[in-house]
Amino acid sequence: MIDGFCHSAVGRHAPAGRKHTGRSCSTSFRVPLSMPLYLFCLCVFHLPSFGADDQPPRKVSEEPRLASRSLAGHTATVWCAAWSPDGTILATGGDDNTIRLWDGKTGAPQRTLLGHNAQVRHIAFSRDGTLLASGSFDKTIRLWDPKTGQLQGTLEDTAGVYFVAFSKDGKRLVAASAENSPRVWNVPERKLLRKLEGHAGTAWAVAISPRDDLIASAGTDRLVKLWKADSGEFVRTLVGHGAPVGSVAFSPNRRIVASAGGHDGTARLWDTVSGDPVYDPIPCGVVYEVAFSADGSLLATSCADETVRVWDVKTGTLRHTFAGGGLCVAFSPDGKRLAGGGEDKLVYLWDVPAVQNKSP
Repeated sequence: MIDGFCHSAVGRHAPAGRKHTGRSCSTSFRVPLSMPLYLFCLCVFHLPSFGADDQPPRKVSEEPRLASRSLAGHTATVWCAAWSPDGTILATGGDDNTIRLWDGKTGAPQRTLLGHNAQVRHIAFSRDGTLLASGSFDKTIRLWDPKTGQLQGTLEDTAGVYFVAFSKDGKRLVAASAENSPRVWNVPERKLLRKLEGHAGTAWAVAISPRDDLIASAGTDRLVKLWKADSGEFVRTLVGHGAPVGSVAFSPNRRIVASAGGHDGTARLWDTVSGDPVYDPIPCGVVYEVAFSADGSLLATSCADETVRVWDVKTGTLRHTFAGGGLCVAFSPDGKRLAGGGEDKLVYLWDVPAVQNKSP
């Protein structure tokens, strides 16, 4: 008999029209020697892969899951969450084709933004808070006034949009769509500036550094790529993930980029200057999204076991585990709260206990 462990092969980025379970099937099994080889391989090859040069995952001290509050309103899976820069608005989007705006302090519903005719996969506020961008599988990026809920413009893509990110001045928007090349848009003129050519698979995630000098992108080719934000010139490739990468995020000082490796079971931190790993991969199970706190001391990961975990960036150790959500996560601007969501249609809010140390 052979003991083993199996993960579902379905990831956060299931194609449109396919039901997404969002759960890891972390099922223990015993394989009789008579089992056909292909069935054995079906489970073995879904094991999280850490790469030949990686160290085994370090142990972390588990903490009790902390109580969360939940907001009801969405009628289907919640894919994304974002806070306005002043923390007064929380925006969420999902499979019900809507963006919902909530009071950032009380959680009270404010308004629902209608217009997309397919699932809303990602949303982002401009850094001055005057625009909210929503990327959808209807092949559009819509630009909204978050104060009034009025549509300000539409960017027409050629494929479903997975991820969006604004530049610091709000004049450019980077989007990852269901094609190999992330797009850079001119927001005031509503036109495409350039494509970032280089990925060998679908681009799933993008981020712009706080200094506006770097763009990070990632996708099904299991790679994270860095580009110069002003010209689109390729900088370097970060290699190490063993599965498609569904999320990237820059630390506030731009020295680190974090990536979520989905079914390889890790989040990774990379030095943006050298391209080297900051330390060993963080073992967090199937992970869908990563987000830094505003001071850069904490990293949040949303996981397929319907939890959000918070890690100390300086040491890589686990600080907190929150129950609920699992598909998305976002820190409030003051770093005191987290928002997330998942398949149960709820939006979760958690209070984050303060920590003393800060990462460089």
